[in-house]
Amino acid sequence: ENSMIRSEEADIAAGKAGVALEHQARRVTLKASKEMTTEYLGESTNLLLKELKMPNVREKGFPGELTEEELEAVKKFQLELQTRDPVYKQIVFALSVVEKEAYALCRFLRARKFDVEKVFELLDEAKVHYSKAKDAGFYPDLEQALGFSRSIFLSQYPAVFSGNAKNGCPVLYLKLGSIQPEGIKCIVTVDKIDRFFWNDVVHAFPSVLKT
Repeated sequence: ENSMIRSEEADIAAGKAGVALEHQARRVTLKASKEMTTEYLGESTNLLLKELKMPNVREKGFPGELTEEELEAVKKFQLELQTRDPVYKQIVFALSVVEKEAYALCRFLRARKFDVEKVFELLDEAKVHYSKAKDAGFYPDLEQALGFSRSIFLSQYPAVFSGNAKNGCPVLYLKLGSIQPEGIKCIVTVDKIDRFFWNDVVHAFPSVLKT
């Protein structure tokens, strides 16, 4: 009986993955064949709405668990991203290789309780830092960017990704009591410390999500 249940769950997960990949393929085709027309925006919105109805993480504020008000905020956010500074869109979809559009939009909206204007205020604060890191390729060679190895930084800031939860979310272990602020300040200056996190999020984190 347990094996049958697991088989059914696997079939459901595979079905969701297949639909998501189909949506992604259609969105890529649309971008390649059309300019930012009303037709493109309408089709893109329809694909987004389908994704928003496919629950994966059953938590408040995630796709499939949105209130009507939150759903309207997602639609407004998606539309506003098409007309504002292009860097905002780059920031929101920075993990697009492993994160579906619906989840990216909801992630930023949850950070500001689905207040679209407050999300753009957040993005406005972030764009200077994002653009600087982007110009450096998000520091692909961490040792060169910091001047020491990743292991040395982790000795002062013990955090590691280890597998994924049952819902597919990555699991991060962080030993808060073992973080050494004074030690970190001894090995890296404040203006360079963000290089570790840019490298982690852009270069290391996506590979964790793919597993």
